[in-house]
Amino acid sequence: MASRESYVPLTLCAAWAKGTDRWAAGLSPPSESPRAATRDAKIMIVDDSPIIIDMVRESLASVGYHDFVATCESTEAIALVAQEEPDVLLLDIMMPRVSGLEILEQLRESARFSRLPVIIVTIACDQETKLRALGLGATDFLGKPLDSVELVARVRNCLTTKAHYDHLETYAQELERLVFERTKELHDHAIALEQANQNLKRLYREAQAAVCAKDAFLSNMSHELRTPLTAILGFAQFLSDPDLTEEEGASHVQTIQRNGKHLLELINNILDLAKLEASETDVEQTLCSVREIVDDVVSLLGALTTGRNLSLKAHYDSSVPHVVETDPVRLRQILVNLVGNAVKFTECGHVRVSVQCVRSSSGSAELRIEVADTGIGMCEETIAQLFDPFYQADASANRVCRGTGLGLAISKRLARLLGGDIHVRSELGKGSVFTLTFEAAVPEEAALMPAP
Repeated sequence: MASRESYVPLTLCAAWAKGTDRWAAGLSPPSESPRAATRDAKIMIVDDSPIIIDMVRESLASVGYHDFVATCESTEAIALVAQEEPDVLLLDIMMPRVSGLEILEQLRESARFSRLPVIIVTIACDQETKLRALGLGATDFLGKPLDSVELVARVRNCLTTKAHYDHLETYAQELERLVFERTKELHDHAIALEQANQNLKRLYREAQAAVCAKDAFLSNMSHELRTPLTAILGFAQFLSDPDLTEEEGASHVQTIQRNGKHLLELINNILDLAKLEASETDVEQTLCSVREIVDDVVSLLGALTTGRNLSLKAHYDSSVPHVVETDPVRLRQILVNLVGNAVKFTECGHVRVSVQCVRSSSGSAELRIEVADTGIGMCEETIAQLFDPFYQADASANRVCRGTGLGLAISKRLARLLGGDIHVRSELGKGSVFTLTFEAAVPEEAALMPAP
């Protein structure tokens, strides 16, 4: 019998925990049982009769309870409950100064003690008193005179119920924590999935663009290679005609040479572009004169203006250093493309090359070379595609100005290798201005170029 009285069943909590374990991974039961489920439960007695208090203690001590808090002063009850935090309260109704119902009402107004089991101990067990006590939140009733067996049973029942609630509250907190963590994990996974999805979409677009670019490259390259090859083969066949005059033969040879040069230029440009795309192009830093490079390009392309109402001149600002360290071969290649295009697309007027130093600091400078012309100009749509490989502003079969469409694409990439870039502004019918900027090292001994 003693062993049965010392056992407090928690079958509800155990069943709930067992069912919860099946679906809430990571949610484990508390390692310790709540105090209310053991004989360590704290029992508080508020009664103005010391005899009743002693009787309650003896009855409960006989079944193993040993932690008691008691007071005969009703005015001390609220403060004592707050201080001791009992697991169950036996509260007498009929007390001087403050009644048990007033104490019960004050306790229930506090969220801290809203679930504290309160057993009303009273000699007045009429229905009206019970209804009023229940309305204020009483848990159970004990009538006076007290019956020891009933007292033990009701106290034990209240403690068992409180233990159930304690277990459930602990599980609820654990479940809330687990739900929060899982929700956060799901949110993080959702963000990661969205980022991965966006990356996949971007990679897919890039792959599509690469396929389109490859197709366009092969198509354009096939066309550009086929055109001079067809001319070379055709005019070479004409040379085998026995009735060919000397003058016609010379003309055919010139056509073959012209198309051969064009074919060689195209192949060189394709190789240059391939190296640039593969980042296999090196830049050499060599002492050189920007003015000499520009003068050489102007002299070389000036021959194309012969017999045309077109002038090609260069202007140098006094801020330009005599010598700088850069790659003269790459710089010359860029300028040949820029100035060559300006001359090619300008029927009359002028092409002006202006060189100046826009920024200078200890040991370095930013140089700017502008190539301005009074040619045909370009619209915004043309400018947007101007530096795309194989793009030609005039793609018609009978265009006057021939070209591979690779020069500007190569020039822009070379400019970036030199630490700069190429920008263009233009207006249709009113000419264009191509601006090359690049970084160059300036030796300490370099003197500034005098104004021309």
